[in-house]
Amino acid sequence: MVSLETIGTEEEKASEMIQLLDSKNLTEVDIIAHSIGAISSVFCAIQIPERIKHVVFINPPSDEKDPKGLIKKYRAMLSL
Repeated sequence: MVSLETIGTEEEKASEMIQLLDSKNLTEVDIIAHSIGAISSVFCAIQIPERIKHVVFINPPSDEKDPKGLIKKYRAMLSL
């Protein structure tokens, strides 16, 4: 298990995730993301879908007015 504790945009965090996968020669992985990490994992999966087998969200951030809306948005982004 690897934890990325970086500061930056979600896109920058996703790029760091990809760099980590490259440095470890990992060609196919599962991502388990907690909280705000769910957003970075979505950006990562969008950039390299052929390398991401599964993405699991644990307590991802949500919109208080529409708590399931953000999850639907993540799923829609992943199915692009």
